[in-house]
Amino acid sequence: MKKRFSLIIILSAFLGIAASANAAQIKSAQLYSEYRTYSTPFTYDDQYFMQAFAFVDVEKTVYLQGVPGSTGDEPLICTPGWSNPPASYEYDKYFTTVDGYPSPGSAWEGRNYNFYIEGNLDNKSCYIPSGSINQMGVPSSVTISGGFNPTITWNAVDGAEFYRARFFPIGPDGNPDRSVFLDGSPHIYTDGSSTYSYQYMGDAFDEYGTLAVAVETNDVSDGGQWLNRSVHYSQHNPAPEPATIGDVCIASEYRHYQAPFTKTDTYSMLAWAIVDNNIYDVYLQNVPDSSGDILLNPVPLWDDFTPYQFAKGFSSPSPGAAWEGFDYNFYIEVHLDDKTWNIPQGSIQQIGYPSTVTIIGGIHPTITWNKVAGADWYRVRIFPIVDGNPNRGDLLDQSGNITDDGSLSYSYNYTGDAFESYGTLAVAVETYDDAGLTSLWVNRSVHYSQHNPVPVVYIAPDGLCDSHTPCYSRIQDGINWDGSVFVIKAEQGIYDENIVFDESKQISLQGGWDQTFMTQPSYTTIKSMRINDGTVAVDKLVIQ
Repeated sequence: MKKRFSLIIILSAFLGIAASANAAQIKSAQLYSEYRTYSTPFTYDDQYFMQAFAFVDVEKTVYLQGVPGSTGDEPLICTPGWSNPPASYEYDKYFTTVDGYPSPGSAWEGRNYNFYIEGNLDNKSCYIPSGSINQMGVPSSVTISGGFNPTITWNAVDGAEFYRARFFPIGPDGNPDRSVFLDGSPHIYTDGSSTYSYQYMGDAFDEYGTLAVAVETNDVSDGGQWLNRSVHYSQHNPAPEPATIGDVCIASEYRHYQAPFTKTDTYSMLAWAIVDNNIYDVYLQNVPDSSGDILLNPVPLWDDFTPYQFAKGFSSPSPGAAWEGFDYNFYIEVHLDDKTWNIPQGSIQQIGYPSTVTIIGGIHPTITWNKVAGADWYRVRIFPIVDGNPNRGDLLDQSGNITDDGSLSYSYNYTGDAFESYGTLAVAVETYDDAGLTSLWVNRSVHYSQHNPVPVVYIAPDGLCDSHTPCYSRIQDGINWDGSVFVIKAEQGIYDENIVFDESKQISLQGGWDQTFMTQPSYTTIKSMRINDGTVAVDKLVIQ
């Protein structure tokens, strides 16, 4: 009997220990403002919101009471990538204006907030003093250098009391996956320096490759926690892929637009480079009147014709002596490769454009132009038309170099399928002066013409058609036009006509055009339509 009593006492003591071990506790909890910014190539928009987080020692739902704009207690969400079971679990939640919560500021100040574990196993209060929430600045300059153990350097931020560097994988959408925390620095406290740095010595880059690097800036309240934080995200690739610059060029360029194009002629300098890898930025050094290196713009829709193209135009200073007699250095970021281009003294001249360009034929037209003084060679390029003007960012097709051999005129027969696919297109006749630089050039002119492989007949009640020809005031007159395959573009409005198709023609009747015949914002209305012969396709036409 005595032994049995002892056994019960021992078992009760064991159960008491187990119950104590399962007690739930909030280790820390906080509510603060956070401002996030993202450097390219990340595509997220900058964000400013309030964030709540709590560390607990059990995996149970945590709630927050007292949130402005909320109708009840707000459940926080467990973030497995930040948790460290069984020692602690992190729960957090963002309160954004998109979700109906007030923006960070006075609506959140002067209030107590209560964090509690489901079943009220434990709770912890957080107070935000009046006037304490302010949008924390972010570093204006963050640089990351090195391979798998990079050094991150950033400038001081006003109001900061400590910084921290953290590392995250990059998600499928190409942006930081903050739900998975890989590693981070200790607190780096401000000491009055103008810059701060941290060298990462872990193995995250060895394991994951390219990562998102977050530089966090925090102020500190009287309680030792922070009320405002900013986070700046950059990307670091520890093992850059090789990249090489091919041809480069800086040249003067004169562009002339023939009606109906509405752009005005321009004369400027153009920098251009071909690179065999498009994951890096390309820069140009020593540009006149520039205070730093110039970032060139990718031209992605030219990729089918060269590996990758980067370019930038300069309207100031104007082409001439300010650009001559200098070496210009093109380089890929972190100087993976570079190439120098020199513009000789006296070499920049405004080269003329062809005074006469004719385009004859349908979907395979022949382009003919006159000789230009000083030209070494010519090229024909085909572009789509956007908003009534050539879209030079989208090269559809092109000829090879056509050498100037002293002839008075030159021609090129286009045999591709661009006109068949697109219809009306812009045709550019480019004239080059290579100044003895073989395949590259110092001066170029571009003459833009428009070619419509299918004739267009215009209809407007006033018979003017915004100067387009041929033009009629009646749709029936357009149908009777002397042609077998053509398009009729009718201005929007009501036409008191009973139209008849009684000839073997292929006609596309398009209604609803505006007065400039640039867009189709509405419909064209007629009384009736009868087709006795031919083929007719209609668009935006109303019969009533």
